Amino acid sequence: MKTIATFNKIYIIESLREMHSGKRLEDAIFWKGLAIGGPTCQLFQPRGSAEFLFVLEDIRRDAEAGIYPIIHIEAHGSKDGLEVASGAFIAWDALRERLTAVNVACRNNLLVTMAACEGAHLFQVVKPTERAPFCGLIGPKKEIAAGELESDYSAFYSELLQSFDGNRAIEKLNNNSQEKNRYLFFGCNYLFVLAYGRYHTTLCAGSALRQRIEKVVSDARARGLMENMPLKEVRRLVKQHLVDMQEPYFEKYKAHFMMIDLYPYLRERWDPTLDAVREMYESIERQRRF
Repeated sequence: MKTIATFNKIYIIESLREMHSGKRLEDAIFWKGLAIGGPTCQLFQPRGSAEFLFVLEDIRRDAEAGIYPIIHIEAHGSKDGLEVASGAFIAWDALRERLTAVNVACRNNLLVTMAACEGAHLFQVVKPTERAPFCGLIGPKKEIAAGELESDYSAFYSELLQSFDGNRAIEKLNNNSQEKNRYLFFGCNYLFVLAYGRYHTTLCAGSALRQRIEKVVSDARARGLMENMPLKEVRRLVKQHLVDMQEPYFEKYKAHFMMIDLYPYLRERWDPTLDAVREMYESIERQRRF
């Protein structure tokens, strides 16, 4: 699944007590951008959680004015969220909400790079019924030393600003690392397939579907509906209705998540059918098992 995005400014949000790696990265990006006439770079150094979230609000306003951002975050991370310089904690859900606002404003073009331990875990709070919080996410899947993060992301941005090829930049990021495949990339289309595939598997098929049918039938009977109809026929009609509604609901959630309902031209990027998403999800699950 190819993920397509564009950018014209890089924002570095550094919230660390003991290091200033974000400042060094800003300097490197500034001179590289100046040499090629490329994107500009801006550094923020918030200390507290409220200040950190206000920075994302500033970036959202810039996006509404036509900026397509990359947001690079330097902070301490865990499977549950970020710890900022003041020691305050920002849960992934709170970060997701602010990033979603930025991503809506920049028309689903936001790339987030996480220089934070276990920063890739942000993907776990993505929901198929809500808008995509980013077009793409890059981050380490485990704990990693701060000096290694700085070295690896310097290699990433050097390649990105030279070739403007995201795949090559991610390859450079991982090749620079001391551990193979330390950094993960998640495109929003891939995450939608994962999230919707799990939803469909757990609620729209097999025993889950049968349980939903029985619940609807019980609710209908409790309200005095279809009392004169044989129970077998009621179950058949309810099942048919639930099956018939799967595709309309899928199209609704896909358009909402990928922002096709806001920006119809985004349909040209990625517009799979329900059957195609089911096949993609099954393929992902097969690869995980082997």
